[in-house]
Amino acid sequence: MLVVAVTEGEQVTQKVVDTGEILSPEELRRGAEYVNREFAGRPIDEVREAIVARLQEARGIYDTLMARAFALAGRALDAQSAGHPLHVDGTSSLLA
Repeated sequence: MLVVAVTEGEQVTQKVVDTGEILSPEELRRGAEYVNREFAGRPIDEVREAIVARLQEARGIYDTLMARAFALAGRALDAQSAGHPLHVDGTSSLLA
């Protein structure tokens, strides 16, 4: 992915970044629109801090959701431990 930064003084910096995955043109477009919308006109240090803060927030949300999912699974399995049979299968079989 090619990242291009243009400063207020119209200095252009380009950097090739290996994302480690294949991204579709649509994903790249959405990512560029997000970055431009959220960070245009802000100093690079401020952008870096904002990105780190958002990543930490997202990780906190993810951790909370995972903890809730494990708690619900634990309660469901506790209810099953009373001698009731438990059947786990693939999603397609469950929907059928």
